Amino acid sequence: MSRPLVLLLPLIVPAVSFGMGVVAGADPPIVDLGYAQYQGVANSEMGNTEFLGLRYAAPPTGKSRWREPRLPEAIDGLQMADTQPNRCQQAPERVDKRNRSRHIRNEVTIADQGPQRVLGDTRQGDDEGDEELMMRPVSEDCLFLNVVIPGLDFSSTTTMKLPVVVWIHGGGYALGSISKPGLSSMRIYDGNDLVNDSGGKVISVLIQYRLGLFGFLAGEDVKNNGVLNAGLRDQQFALEWIQRHISKFGGDPEQVTIWGQSAGGGSVLQHLIANGGKTNPPLFRAAMLSSAFLPSQYPYNASVPEAIYAEVIRGTGCENAHDRLECLRDTDLADLREVNAKVAEQALYGTFAFVPVVDGDFIRESPIQALRRGRLNSEHVLAVVNTYEGRMFVDPETRGSVDVRDYLPKLFPMFRGNQIHLALTLYENLGDPFEQVIQIMGDAIFVCPTYYILKSLKGKGFKAVFAIPPGDHIDDILYFFPSITPAGVPPFNNTAFINTFSGVFMDFVRNGDPNVKSAGSILPHWPKWNRWHRKEVVFNRTGDVPDIRTAMTEQALLERCEFWESTKKWTGQ
Repeated sequence: MSRPLVLLLPLIVPAVSFGMGVVAGADPPIVDLGYAQYQGVANSEMGNTEFLGLRYAAPPTGKSRWREPRLPEAIDGLQMADTQPNRCQQAPERVDKRNRSRHIRNEVTIADQGPQRVLGDTRQGDDEGDEELMMRPVSEDCLFLNVVIPGLDFSSTTTMKLPVVVWIHGGGYALGSISKPGLSSMRIYDGNDLVNDSGGKVISVLIQYRLGLFGFLAGEDVKNNGVLNAGLRDQQFALEWIQRHISKFGGDPEQVTIWGQSAGGGSVLQHLIANGGKTNPPLFRAAMLSSAFLPSQYPYNASVPEAIYAEVIRGTGCENAHDRLECLRDTDLADLREVNAKVAEQALYGTFAFVPVVDGDFIRESPIQALRRGRLNSEHVLAVVNTYEGRMFVDPETRGSVDVRDYLPKLFPMFRGNQIHLALTLYENLGDPFEQVIQIMGDAIFVCPTYYILKSLKGKGFKAVFAIPPGDHIDDILYFFPSITPAGVPPFNNTAFINTFSGVFMDFVRNGDPNVKSAGSILPHWPKWNRWHRKEVVFNRTGDVPDIRTAMTEQALLERCEFWESTKKWTGQ
């Protein structure tokens, strides 16, 4: 059917409603959001119905920079929801990706009007021809989301009130998107994967949010004349959109689970503690965190965020402006993009300049302090970490030269003699200095925050470790987003393992308990984690055979986590 004929369908077909906001007769159907009508597309290859690039907020551009997200203005005419949205503005990363090069191409780019350059450590030898895949544009106008509904018969789905999984992408709050740059068949996060992981029993929603300088600029000026944590506010705005509109797609707003990996998992942590842990009305029922990222999170007017703000002001020539933030709003996008990249490149290898802050409103206190109070927006939590979370974030060129005593205050600028001495003592027997630094990065930033959450839940959360070698940060993603890999299959191509590992997340989305298992799962009983019975599930392999079992959390790891928790004043967490 040609597109001109599709556009005429609402005029020539009776508008029989199958669900609120859904107009029948068009194939794929049309959903009326009030401010716009969107027509989805049938993905016959994946067997689902897609709505790609749905605008959930007005463009955060010009005078709307560093302000609260706003409702979109009305859009005339039928909008075709068949194209991946523009990505948000990206910033460089400095991480070591060589260990994943066999299975995933480097999708990280910085956009320009012409050819784009790959950022990050590119020594892994990406396949030739990737440049063709790196031409999808980026834009400040990027607040869009994708919705994928199981099956091709949308009319029957809209009455089912299906559970909803919301994916928040990672990327250090500086980069990433909900689709891979380039051809639609090479998406990095394909909502069809999550729907199919569930056996067609959930709806997936993938959201974008402002990144880097555009999403996480902080400082007194931003507090007084804008909004802090704009990227997190975008995420919350998208969750509010889901509450208002997901029923029109057949989803149940009372069965929403949020999920993210790395900075996406860190975002989930932020939403657990948001609004003092009492967001009203509730925006989600359950939460899943994969490799949750918790860097130093300072008060918005502390020395570090103010220094970054000053660097941005200098880089844009706004030092002498009467209203410096207004000057930034009037600054040309190309200049802001350049400053975004320069500030990001100055950060310590494996860290990111623009991250969430304690703003006193949305995020009212430091994450560790908030978790200690036990006030969370959900008690239904599933958390997974990987074996070697820190390895990607330590410069491999420093293998023979890194000094742990020198590294610690670079990672945590407020660390002083006593904290450094205690950390050195705690990690001195964990390999050579390079291996100690990897362990410090992994423990402090990724692994231990998971246990802070679990302790806050007091025996109501589930904990797991993804240990398939090499067990690096992001290796687990390949098992629930197989479309990432060129071949569409993860490295350990074992059906029982894949179905079980990807299935536990979708079983949790559907039931709030991974022990209510889908057919084909080989998961043993998964006990909830608490301080007295510290059981978690290990997802591993022995040769070509899945090795999925329960194990006790190592006491030495918990002792290291107690140290990092006790130093929150100096880590800024």
